[in-house]
Amino acid sequence: MAETLFVVSLLAVFVLLGLLLYNLIRRTGRAWKIGVYLLAAAVLATGAASAIPGTSLPAGQNPVATAPANTGAPSATSTPGAGTGTATTTSPRSGTGTTTPASVDTETAATAMPPVLTISYIDVGQADSILVELPNGQNMLIDGGNRADSDTVVNCIRSRGMKRLDILIATHPHEDHIGGLPAVIQTFDIGQVYMPAVTTTTNAFADMVAAMQAKKLHAVAVTGGMVLSLAPMAAGQPTLSATFLAPNANSYEDLNDYSAVLRLVYGGTSFLFAGDAETVSEREMLAAGYNLRADVLKVGHHGSDSSTSPGFLQAVKPQYAVISVGRDNLYGHPAPSTIAALKAAGVQIYRTDYQGTIVATSDGQHIRFNHPAWTPATVATSPTGTTSGANTTTGTAGSAAVVIAAVDLKREVVTITNQGSTTADLSGWLLLSVQGGQHFTFPAGVTLGPGQTLFVVSGKNPTPGPGRLIWPQGNVWNNEGDPAQLYDAKGNLVSSYPR
Repeated sequence: MAETLFVVSLLAVFVLLGLLLYNLIRRTGRAWKIGVYLLAAAVLATGAASAIPGTSLPAGQNPVATAPANTGAPSATSTPGAGTGTATTTSPRSGTGTTTPASVDTETAATAMPPVLTISYIDVGQADSILVELPNGQNMLIDGGNRADSDTVVNCIRSRGMKRLDILIATHPHEDHIGGLPAVIQTFDIGQVYMPAVTTTTNAFADMVAAMQAKKLHAVAVTGGMVLSLAPMAAGQPTLSATFLAPNANSYEDLNDYSAVLRLVYGGTSFLFAGDAETVSEREMLAAGYNLRADVLKVGHHGSDSSTSPGFLQAVKPQYAVISVGRDNLYGHPAPSTIAALKAAGVQIYRTDYQGTIVATSDGQHIRFNHPAWTPATVATSPTGTTSGANTTTGTAGSAAVVIAAVDLKREVVTITNQGSTTADLSGWLLLSVQGGQHFTFPAGVTLGPGQTLFVVSGKNPTPGPGRLIWPQGNVWNNEGDPAQLYDAKGNLVSSYPR
């Protein structure tokens, strides 16, 4: 409308100018008529041409470059002095600019190439720290490892070009989760802090609180069902959401069960960060009816057998599992039973103790990792390992000779035989019912000599006796068919039945 009024006004001026010229011609004589009329026509033509939308002056005369006609792109103002018709877009995370030709339909291009969600499970040994680069440009840190891991965590954040963490989550106040957070809080600009409503008298907790107070930060108390307020995604991009699924009670006997458990969903991909939540919290999440489904599970409590219960694992149904754990730690994490359960469920496992920092990326449809999935070391076919006592093999050495010889599903008896030439130490080994996900852990001190056989007996009233280990869990085996697997103390698959 404004352009139309402008054109009408301009044409009116030219008409008045023409009338004045006509009167002048009448007074000056016919000799000037042709020349003056030609001049007036030229002026009118030039004015009309410059006033009509869609036309432009010759190259170099227009100080503002516009997008070519019919490209579907909005007009873009060129950078002063650049003399080009390109639009500059800035990455919200890096702060650097990239140029996109103004003729490109940026909305279509964004839809074709969605931003990437990047999750770094930082290698902090026997601890947890996870850096999340959200596709909306925000950054989030879940836990900060031990105090000794402060530099590792800070340097990882810096390496990503970050100066601010929009979201900081302290899952629970154990030192191996919050020890490095004071350094993080002191180093970076922090948005909102989330943590469960529980305190401790440890130095680690006091230091974190002091660092928060120095920056006048206040924590939001996490409860199950709380939805994180995230910056919106651009139009046409995959959806992004994050919801806390735990804790769901006001008090627990174990600090681990206070863990803030977060489920992050980006498009058609999902991630579950379980902190150190144990069976008590897992049962509460199941009872609450939350959607626990996740493509990637950060395994709870470093893979301890007190977490990742069968019902919880079945509800999550992960394709991938990441275990943050220290090599040869004093706790025996991850437990062989946890490794066995994940393998039985067909889950691909990633471990920081063997593979370092694990990085997962998602475009909203596909998930990729920076490493191939972890696989246990191949079990030796001969007893080449260390020995303890009189020709007794420990660890995985010599374990290839130990096999599941038979499984009587109805009588609930599993026969295990040592077909090798050395005595095998079965302490901490694990027998798994694949169908039901139930497992039996061999007590410490159980050995099996060359050619010897032992029986693992379950059922309603198992009969004890020499060479018989009682599995006190009632009926275990499915009579319709139930494969059995035997794992050594390091989680290596030793034998399967049927073979």
